[in-house]
Amino acid sequence: MALTGIQILKMLPKTNCGECGIPTCLAFAMKVAAAQIEIGACPYVSDEVKETIGEASAPPIRSIKIGGGEEVFIAGGETCLFRHEKRFENPTGIAVLISTDMSEQDVDGRLERYKTLRYERVGVLLKADLVAVKDTLGNEAAFTWLVNKVIDTASDAKLIVMVDNPDFLKSAAAACGNRKPLLYAATKENATRTGEIAKELGCPLVVKGKNLDETIAIAEELIKAGLKDLVLDTGARTIKAALEDSIV
Repeated sequence: MALTGIQILKMLPKTNCGECGIPTCLAFAMKVAAAQIEIGACPYVSDEVKETIGEASAPPIRSIKIGGGEEVFIAGGETCLFRHEKRFENPTGIAVLISTDMSEQDVDGRLERYKTLRYERVGVLLKADLVAVKDTLGNEAAFTWLVNKVIDTASDAKLIVMVDNPDFLKSAAAACGNRKPLLYAATKENATRTGEIAKELGCPLVVKGKNLDETIAIAEELIKAGLKDLVLDTGARTIKAALEDSIV
C-alpha cells in the first residue's frame, strides 16, 4: 500500500537541508509519495527506511535498470498500461540482435545499424537502446568474444546476454563489468544457478517458462531467494498469445 507524504515525512530526518534538491523535507516527502523522486535522493535516510518506503511506494510494475553509470536503460516502472489519462514512465526499448552463428561482416553491419537507427515520430526521436547477444553454437569462446566486441564498438549499448549455459552466462556478464546486462534467461532447468549469478553480479534477470504458469512458478522461487529485478518471458511467441498472457 502506498504511503502518504505525511507518513513518509515521519521517517525522514526533517533537517530541511535541501541537499536532495528540494527545499524542505515536507516537499520532498510529497514528491516521493507522488513518485516524482526516489527516496534514495535523501543523503541522510537510513537503508531500513529506504527499503520500507521503497517497497511501499514501488509501482505495480517494478523498474528494471540495464547498464551502468550514465548509460542506463530503464524498463517498467509503470503504474498502469494503455490508458490515455496516464503517461508512460519509460519508453519501450528497441534492440538489435546479433548471434554467434553470424559472420563477422553481418555482425559489423548490425552494430553499425544500431548506431545509425533513428526514427522521428511526432517530435520524439526513437533510436536503438540495446544490443542482444545470443549464443547459438554452444561455444563459450565465440560467445564471450561477441560480447566483448559489442562492449568495444558500441560504447553506449545496453546489453542483453542470451545463453542457456549458466557458466557462459556468468563469464559474459562478468566481462560487461559495470555495464550490468540483462541476463537471459532463468528456466526451470537452470533457475537456481542463474539466480545465484544474477545475485552475485547485481544484474537483472529474465524468467522464461514454457507457459505463463511455469514462468510464475520459476519467478516465485527466485523471489524467495531474494531476487527482485526480474523480467518475465511467458514463452508466448505470437502477438495474440503475448496479449493474452499480459492481461490475465
